[in-house]
Amino acid sequence: MIRRVTARPVLLACAAAAALTASFRPGLPGEGRVFDLMLVVDITGSMMARDYIVDGAPASRLDMLRRALPGLLQQLPCGSQVGLSIFSERRSFVLFDPVEICAGYDPVTRAIGALDWRMAWEGDSYVLRGLTSALDTARDRGHGIVFFTDGHQAPPLADRPLPGGDGTPGLIVGVGGLAPVPIPKFDDLGNETGFHQPDDVAQASSGWTPPTAAAGSDWDPRVDSPGSTRPGEEHLTRVHEATLRAQAGALGLGYAPLAPGTDLATRVMDHFPGRRVPVTRPLADWLGLACLLLFGLAHAWRFAGRRPPPIPPNQRNERILNARHALFRPGRLGHGPGTLRRHG
Repeated sequence: MIRRVTARPVLLACAAAAALTASFRPGLPGEGRVFDLMLVVDITGSMMARDYIVDGAPASRLDMLRRALPGLLQQLPCGSQVGLSIFSERRSFVLFDPVEICAGYDPVTRAIGALDWRMAWEGDSYVLRGLTSALDTARDRGHGIVFFTDGHQAPPLADRPLPGGDGTPGLIVGVGGLAPVPIPKFDDLGNETGFHQPDDVAQASSGWTPPTAAAGSDWDPRVDSPGSTRPGEEHLTRVHEATLRAQAGALGLGYAPLAPGTDLATRVMDHFPGRRVPVTRPLADWLGLACLLLFGLAHAWRFAGRRPPPIPPNQRNERILNARHALFRPGRLGHGPGTLRRHG
């Protein structure tokens, strides 16, 4: 006697086979795009200005980067390599060369979380020189750079011709808001003691020769910007977006602002071409989904099999007649004993 096989055991067997196959993490060969990048972070004093909101509280620009950069790493494909550098004074210093991000995610994110303004070796900030320093290192080592800075220079520099680029790929990310905010001031022990005042910082360009002060002029090189008769604002900071865009254009780099809600990973991956490498596309997720779907169908089939069999036509007609007789039996409609009265 041949036993009929129902669909439910077949569905359960297929679901079990899918789950077992997924446990071996199978994959299909293909081609993917990976990136080789050096993240360069400005750690000068202006990066401690608080013009971001994180978790409902004011946060410094450096705090914002410590939060945003791990998210960037999470979205880059495995096989990408990322290194970390810091910028202070007039050059960028490599903390470590690019490493594969999936295998090295924990140490890289811990290094990012440890970034601090106290790591700076000088208080000056010559952004353009730090940017060209990072590009020189990247050219020698064969990777692109993502340079995070607010563009605040200390002391301020006079306008001068910008150097040309050499083809090294790079992206400048402007950090900070457009409105000027005060720069925190710290003592020798690293304790915040307030904010910088106009007399605390150089307001005039160190490379600019001021005109002879005319009689009655209120221009003062200690507090006035070049060519200005008003007090300077170098004790305040904002992202110098126009300057950073000009520098990026001259050097053949891209520019992107780090505004709240910015998808930093998309900006980075859209800008850099990356390199093509053979990759294995995992199938475990798809097999897990198929397993859940098959189990769901088997469960639904179980309840579908419990439905009562359909009523044969002759029995259905008999039931209808019995229901009619029960409804119109004598006395049902309140006419008293006897049969139903005919109205005519």
